[in-house]
Amino acid sequence: TINTGDLIVVDGLRGAVLVNPSPLLLDDARARAARHLAFARGLLSARDQPCVTACGVPISLKANVELPAEAILALDHGAEGIGLYRTEFLYIDRATQPTEDEQYELYRAVLEAVAPRPVVLRTFDLGGDKFASSFRLPAEMNPALGLRAVRLALSQPEVFKTQLRAMVRASVHGNLRIMIPMVASLRELREARRLLAEATAEVAARGQAYEAEIPLGVMIEVPSAAVLADLFAREAAFFSLGTNDLIQYALAVDRTNRSLAPLASPFHPAIVRLIAQVARAGAERRIPVSVCGAMASDPLAAALLVGLGLRELSMEAAAIPEIKEALRRITLKECEDAAAAALEADGADGIEEVLAKSFAPRLYDLLAADVEGAGSLL
Repeated sequence: TINTGDLIVVDGLRGAVLVNPSPLLLDDARARAARHLAFARGLLSARDQPCVTACGVPISLKANVELPAEAILALDHGAEGIGLYRTEFLYIDRATQPTEDEQYELYRAVLEAVAPRPVVLRTFDLGGDKFASSFRLPAEMNPALGLRAVRLALSQPEVFKTQLRAMVRASVHGNLRIMIPMVASLRELREARRLLAEATAEVAARGQAYEAEIPLGVMIEVPSAAVLADLFAREAAFFSLGTNDLIQYALAVDRTNRSLAPLASPFHPAIVRLIAQVARAGAERRIPVSVCGAMASDPLAAALLVGLGLRELSMEAAAIPEIKEALRRITLKECEDAAAAALEADGADGIEEVLAKSFAPRLYDLLAADVEGAGSLL
């Protein structure tokens, strides 16, 4: 329906594309774009203010990035560190794998740019819907359930150790943490820790500098890891909930299938209960638990996550000012009361209704696509 030369309006706020809009619709789109830009700039002006709830409880907001330049952008948006640095882009669209020195220089640059704030480097999450020409991966009927992420890393330990050595060497340049994706069993975590120890010993044998203690954490994105969170909490230094894949695997919904998108709700009771279970396990062992999935960038979901016990959220940098403003308007008790009600609901619609009744009136300007109340923040 779209032809070369057609004028289109891409409305990212409403999720709509207008083809050959009338002059009236075009003027309306431009006016709404201008209002939204003014509103976003108003939020950004508060980037240096701390993120605290209305009752004073601090919430740490970090950024998800995958390119070095995005680290600086994250700080410009008020991020308190990098909660997820995706390293797999280094392996994509190239004939050869990145060298240890190439990876070291990149990790060093990011750590130095963000220091003294923390940077969580996720080891490569390749396979599934992320293809890397530098790896020879077998053809699979269901790649999302195949050789990907930590499974791929453990199947090619020398490649994995090359990345780990680069990370270990970079550790002296900032506040580094390493995170393993798609972990489904304690055996995988232990194998990754063994290889990290070997990589560290190899760096030491060369006489290269490194930090003696580098926290090793896991992404909780496979249902088995969420169910075993109490056991993982005994051995992992921290958790990060990857809600995108957790939703896909827990609900058996292909997240790349557009027709199934309405089913992939972060407000499904099973997802909310799994998050609550992981948060409890982390609290009992006193290890940090964060969320780095897309769920963290939704104002209502962020309120729910805080109510479930999360005190650290990581998201795309552009969402940080909006989430900070949302949390500054509500109290911890309100979040906890809403979370308690959500845990009693039997459907995603019920949970969304609870959150909307609790918070939507005060967050209307943040939730509405057509922002009219920007003036109060400018």
